[in-house]
Amino acid sequence: MARVAIPEMRALGYDDRLTGGCVAAGGTLGILIPPSIIMVIYAIMTEQSIGRLFLAGMIPGILAAGLYMVAVYIVATVRPTAAPRAPRSSGAARLAAIVQMAPVVALFGAVMGSIYLNIASPTEAAAVGAFGAMALAAMRRQLTWQVIRESLVETASTTAIIFLILVGTSVLQFFIETSTLPALLLQQINYFQLPPVGVVIVILIIYIILGCFLDSLSMMLITLPIFFPLIVKLGCDPIWFGVLVTSVVEIGLITPPVGMNLFVIVSVADRMKFEVVSAGVLPFLAADCVRLMLLTAFPIISLFLPRLMMG
Repeated sequence: MARVAIPEMRALGYDDRLTGGCVAAGGTLGILIPPSIIMVIYAIMTEQSIGRLFLAGMIPGILAAGLYMVAVYIVATVRPTAAPRAPRSSGAARLAAIVQMAPVVALFGAVMGSIYLNIASPTEAAAVGAFGAMALAAMRRQLTWQVIRESLVETASTTAIIFLILVGTSVLQFFIETSTLPALLLQQINYFQLPPVGVVIVILIIYIILGCFLDSLSMMLITLPIFFPLIVKLGCDPIWFGVLVTSVVEIGLITPPVGMNLFVIVSVADRMKFEVVSAGVLPFLAADCVRLMLLTAFPIISLFLPRLMMG
């Protein structure tokens, strides 16, 4: 998206700070809006329902996108030169763009709809998505033997990496449980007499600090075996906590100085400086903090769809 969006935004006169920050922050939405690999790993590690997590991430994901739009609007209002008005597209051009997007939107709807309507499990829905993507590529005459080979190799390597990480995490989780570290943490919390929400806030603050120095997956895999048993003993909903963890991990992708998305933007965009992108994500980080406070204060935002559709 950076290769496609940044040159277009620059051509329209957009400021580099807003351009880099918008693309970097927008790249984090895929972690929260299903299907999400981070949610799948969380579900496997904590033995939770992948379908419930996917449902729980929908409204927070839409909320995140809406708050990002508000952040862009505020920046454009405060600094009009950052986002000059572009010429309006004609109705025919908009219709052509919608028609071009229709097959991808239909594929997304088939995958997510099969999960939410209980027609297919998340694993079966993944097969539906893979078959649909192959059919679209064949219709566009882009399904060559080289594409098939590269897809199979990439799938095998990604699957192997994920399972190796999960094996290592299981070993780490065994040693943490054997060391009774969660019980010790619970004793310390009881000593300070923090309520469950207070404990969650402390955990989220720790995640935000770690996000400045660790990548998202490593941060979750290292800390989750410690924090999750504590959350369960405090009686918090594990699905709600999963959405919170995913949200904080998402924030870590754009948190300087080790935000992965920031380095990606700098590496793929010409003449884009790291400090410019870091300054550009600040309004979006503020929007993320607002979203995190809303999700923490109102768990129903995350739990409404799972309870409505799955009981």
